[in-house]
Amino acid sequence: MILEILAVLVILSEIYFMKGIAGTRKRLLLRREWNRYAPPVSLIMPCRGVDHRFEDGVRALLSQDYAGRKEFIFVVDDMKDECVKILRKFKGIRILINRNFENYVGKNSALLTGVEASKGKALVFADSDILPAKDWLRSLVEPLQNRKIAVATGYRWYFPLRSGLVSCLRAAWDGIGFSLMTGKYRFVWGGSFAIRRSDFRKFGVRELWKNEISDDAPLTRYLDANKMRIEFAPRAVVASFDDYKMSEIVQWSNRQVLMVKMYAPKSWKLGMLVTGTFTFFTLLGIVLLASGNVTGGVFLLPAVLSTLRAWLRYSAMQKLLLVFAHLGMKRTTILMESIGKMLMFYNTLRVLKVKEVEWRGKKYRI
Repeated sequence: MILEILAVLVILSEIYFMKGIAGTRKRLLLRREWNRYAPPVSLIMPCRGVDHRFEDGVRALLSQDYAGRKEFIFVVDDMKDECVKILRKFKGIRILINRNFENYVGKNSALLTGVEASKGKALVFADSDILPAKDWLRSLVEPLQNRKIAVATGYRWYFPLRSGLVSCLRAAWDGIGFSLMTGKYRFVWGGSFAIRRSDFRKFGVRELWKNEISDDAPLTRYLDANKMRIEFAPRAVVASFDDYKMSEIVQWSNRQVLMVKMYAPKSWKLGMLVTGTFTFFTLLGIVLLASGNVTGGVFLLPAVLSTLRAWLRYSAMQKLLLVFAHLGMKRTTILMESIGKMLMFYNTLRVLKVKEVEWRGKKYRI
């Protein structure tokens, strides 16, 4: 009797969530047309080491289809860093040494170093592992003409460098974030976002970053608390590359969920409930089917619909990222969606007692 009741609850919940599946694809492909708006912009990118296709990424930044004045500021820890040799191949950029402001971690200090040296009316922040399309900068800045929009953000799509299942797991795990970006619970993604300089000061972003290990999470928390609008710009989705081993994926995903736990504890608890329920029903369905109980098929509905969501997202990305088609999008990513959700449940449990986080070779106590 208990199994039958659970089965009915699963069916009802999935009917409710079904209505949002097709909508996700539609919102991803929606291209909102903005009036021409191209204020002077300062692009700030902290760099440490050489990411995969780093030189291509820098070249893509300098080739942006943007009518306004642009300045490119790259902030490094040391002029002996191997990325500097590549950066010096390009003209028209500025390479600055991180001023290591007191009470600011490496990345946040690097961002502030760039902000203080910049002149643009719009500030754009980017990670060093992104490969943007030619209209990326325009897509990020144009929404700022609407004063109701506080921050415009992009996101990433991982292109696995290997063909194995493990390589596609990170793309599947990270792709779940698109469901948030296209819904109510948008967040600022630090790898690609734009903000007006005046609002950077008005919101007190410098203070928001003080003694914090994240740049985007404190800003997201502030905007949510003050009911300010975050605009997701699908055309500002960038390509990133994955060559992680399983142990590295687990470490990376633990760090992502730890940020959620620290800055949005309610979302972390909700995530634990949702992914925990998903994991329970999926494993229960597998066990029941393996034992010959056909009721198990009902409990696999969440996994089936999750795979459908992944396919719709994948097909949307194929059109949205057509310029990156030559990089090779792996269909295996679709099949790894359920594994990604189970890993996410593990992450929510794993970070319960974590007291230290590692980023780019540096460890930070929390």
